[in-house]
Amino acid sequence: MTIDEIYRFVQFICNKEQRGFIKPSEFNLLADRVQLEVVNNRYADISKYTTSKVKSGMVKSGPGMQYATHQKNTDDLRTLINHNVTLEFDGTNEVFDYPTDYLHLTSLSFQGNNVKVVNEDKLYSILGSSIVAPTTTRPVAVLLNEGIRIYTGPQQDSILTVGARCSYIKRPTRPIWGYQMINNNPVYNPSISTQFDLPDQTHNEIAIRILEYAGVNIKDFQRDLIKAAKSKKGNRDENVMDVVSRYGV
Repeated sequence: MTIDEIYRFVQFICNKEQRGFIKPSEFNLLADRVQLEVVNNRYADISKYTTSKVKSGMVKSGPGMQYATHQKNTDDLRTLINHNVTLEFDGTNEVFDYPTDYLHLTSLSFQGNNVKVVNEDKLYSILGSSIVAPTTTRPVAVLLNEGIRIYTGPQQDSILTVGARCSYIKRPTRPIWGYQMINNNPVYNPSISTQFDLPDQTHNEIAIRILEYAGVNIKDFQRDLIKAAKSKKGNRDENVMDVVSRYGV
């Protein structure tokens, strides 16, 4: 769907639910917030799946997480992943700068070797270890506010300064329903609009989340619709069409 189709759907449902008119500025604010929420939720689900592994290295599904769901989450984020990007080093802070559109890290490497990312509270025990101390073929990194610091040796001054590469999920572009005022009404203008970065299969979810922020309880509609569809003809309080009519959809 285009951003205009989502905008018109949201306005239609809000009007039927007597929630009033959503200003374009309000819609744009909610659209950006919701798209970012969907990205963060997908990333969180992928992280739960990929970190649940057995010792053999085979991925094991986490609670309620099946492979098909994992694949869908990955597909939804595919257009937002930037691959194998060279990182710039900041000599003042001794870190590699995050890309300007950085949101989440998916992989980090140096000379073809994966860089293990560790929590800062575990870093010093790793640097002081004679067994798991970092090397040039087994570097470790910490993610700091200033950037990414990578170690290639057991000493705190063995900081990598060149050659780091990463893949990451970028922040989605802020969607904008652009318009011009005609007869005191906002009219869609595609030339100054920005579409959603996320693919079409996420747009229904985006629309529903926007409506929920606007105060429309979509879950009640879904619940009543399912109840009407499953109940036997002689025992139902209302049929599916009654539910649809009552919610004005």
